[in-house]
Amino acid sequence: MSIRIFTIYSGFICSLAIFIFPCFAQSTPEPELLLPGSFHGDELTGKTGETWVALIETEKGFELRNVTVSVEATHDPLNDEKESDKSGKIVSVAGTKDQKAPLFLLRNLPGTKLGPVKMVKKEKIDLYPGKSLGFPAGNAYLYLLVTGLAKKSSSGEIGFKDYQVSTQLGDKNTLLFEHKAPDLDGGVPSLLWSGDINGDGIPDFLMSTSGKYSAMEWTLFYSDKNEQSFKKISFSSYSC
Repeated sequence: MSIRIFTIYSGFICSLAIFIFPCFAQSTPEPELLLPGSFHGDELTGKTGETWVALIETEKGFELRNVTVSVEATHDPLNDEKESDKSGKIVSVAGTKDQKAPLFLLRNLPGTKLGPVKMVKKEKIDLYPGKSLGFPAGNAYLYLLVTGLAKKSSSGEIGFKDYQVSTQLGDKNTLLFEHKAPDLDGGVPSLLWSGDINGDGIPDFLMSTSGKYSAMEWTLFYSDKNEQSFKKISFSSYSC
């Protein structure tokens, strides 16, 4: 009788613990963004043999595919003192005849569906203040809006103050990112690609968001239709 009572009591405690502390029962991996190319070794989380979802351009358009990532050591001219040192990393995937190198790689992104991607626009557009771009979004249009004040330095370079990029869909305005500093270090953020990667009828955006020549930051803004907002994941690399 005592053994039976202890078993029931133990089961009750375990169930109660999971109910009160659900975070210990299961954790959800954070979404990640990765780009093919050469980078400093400490900038990467991906490893050879891992499966990621790649956005690939084919003859028929863009599509999402599962791919196997390769991460190889390479010489980093910025950080390695000797030619034989290899602290840098090269990210690549196994290619096929009908595809180019992936535009970007994803994992753990909710709602991602393999196959063709709709509503695609591939065009690099510098996002200067005053820029306004429209994109079909169901029965309406989503607008990408850029605001800020232009500022010219003594050397003639133009930077921006109170810089913001936001979206407007109907009467809802969503801030994507901003730079409040007096200037953007000589660079200009840009839109690199747009398309509906999660199939909710609202375009998602890949942008260069750093605005600095000395550092690069690629950010994917993906729509969350349930929350009527955008979430983001970024990948960064520095050059000096």
